[in-house]
Amino acid sequence: MATSTFSAKITNLVGGTIDDDACDDWMTEGAKEIINQLPVNLLRLCTSNTTFTSQAAGSESSGSGNLLNTGKVLNVFAGNFACRFISNLDKYKAEDSDNVLYATATDPAYYIERSLINVLPAGISTSRYEEVQYPTVDISSDNAIALFPDEAEHLVVLYAAMRQLLQYQSTMSASWNDDITTALTAVNTAADDIKAEIVLANAEVDLEDMEKASGYLATAQAYIAEAGGYIAEVSSRLQSDSAKYQWYGDQYAKLSAEYARGLAAVKGTTEGGGA
Repeated sequence: MATSTFSAKITNLVGGTIDDDACDDWMTEGAKEIINQLPVNLLRLCTSNTTFTSQAAGSESSGSGNLLNTGKVLNVFAGNFACRFISNLDKYKAEDSDNVLYATATDPAYYIERSLINVLPAGISTSRYEEVQYPTVDISSDNAIALFPDEAEHLVVLYAAMRQLLQYQSTMSASWNDDITTALTAVNTAADDIKAEIVLANAEVDLEDMEKASGYLATAQAYIAEAGGYIAEVSSRLQSDSAKYQWYGDQYAKLSAEYARGLAAVKGTTEGGGA
């Protein structure tokens, strides 16, 4: 059984501090995306049973527990008898004993109207439906996903990790490295100082005071060296940021390929797993 939290698993894949709240959302979104592509045998692992009392056609209300969450209904029963599906347009026919669609306790029917499910005949307190559930995930505390097949759980982690990598790149693109900005500002300041010293040196040359001119030129040289240091710093930081941005992109490509392979394998699964 897995012991590491999803937070730790995602962090191991992206190599940086993750956005916990966003990763909660991405894990939840990923689970939903994967559930929508699962084969029926694995989809059954994502369901829960809800029992309710069936109501007369036209009297449907959500008070009895028949309000659907997802609309993905696999099986419906009235007691020990499986229900056949009918259109909600035919619900009154199913209450007409002279109609071929007439529903009985041993031949019950169900229909969906708006977000409500109902079974006929009315008054069966053991009516129940098997509905797919979309889980929510808390990456900080969870290390497993309830009502979800083990075979697909790692895909949800990959999904969230991929979104985190994209967020890293988006953040880097949107905000320039502050240290680089500071260094560029220092380069501009040094350039202004160099220009000022050269102007002063030229003025002394015109006055034939070469000693003072040499002093100004020496100061200008010092500013040039200082500017060179800042330029080297900018170059180094740009290379570092570029390498980091590239790594995020490369890692995204790797995880994306792994996700696609894993999803294809799960969709091709013909035998059930466990959750």
